[in-house]
Amino acid sequence: MEWTRSETIGMASASCVFCRGLGLRKTERKGEERPCGCVFRAIFRACFSRYRYCLETTGRLRPTAMEMVPGPRGWKYYGRKYEEFIADFEIIARRTLTDIEQKVFHWYFQQGCDWKVCTAKIGINRAKLFYTAYAVQEKLGRAFRETQPYGLFPLDEYFQQTTIGKRPSFRVAEEGAYPLDNLVEMPQRPAAQVAPQPAGEERKAVVVQWPQQRLRRAA
Repeated sequence: MEWTRSETIGMASASCVFCRGLGLRKTERKGEERPCGCVFRAIFRACFSRYRYCLETTGRLRPTAMEMVPGPRGWKYYGRKYEEFIADFEIIARRTLTDIEQKVFHWYFQQGCDWKVCTAKIGINRAKLFYTAYAVQEKLGRAFRETQPYGLFPLDEYFQQTTIGKRPSFRVAEEGAYPLDNLVEMPQRPAAQVAPQPAGEERKAVVVQWPQQRLRRAA
């Protein structure tokens, strides 16, 4: 995908010394603009916060969500968004991170342990722990956004209806394509006739008169 400044400037850190709050920084070799690490870390924090929220609410019974996506049985698809987000989050992390990064991700982020416990469990020093934690945030932030065809970020697009592919198009028939004898004129519903109500009196039930039908509605 192609990163633009309009997309990165809203997630960039205003105090970042590399991108100056713009979200894009130029590379030293080719001089091209690429997203800054603060943008990837912001994406990771947003996805990780939603991931923890989904974990806290997994015990509750939630209704299924319907999406309009192409499939073998039509365009409708039913699924559970919270459970799917948890699975996608963990699968992307497992595919993207290395062995040492997966250990840091498990103990420091998922378990929420202190750095002293993490260094004892993983077997690294404090500097290596935080250096790897920053690398994990940047790697996963990029992966959550650039995963195709459906990424985890933006979150509103993930949890709402998204469509990949072409919807069936309905074209107007050209003139003369079908004989006029086969056309059937659909009857139109007549307009409702509402009885006028005298001014100054209390509001009463108004009778709406339809042909061969009488409906009573409250005014």
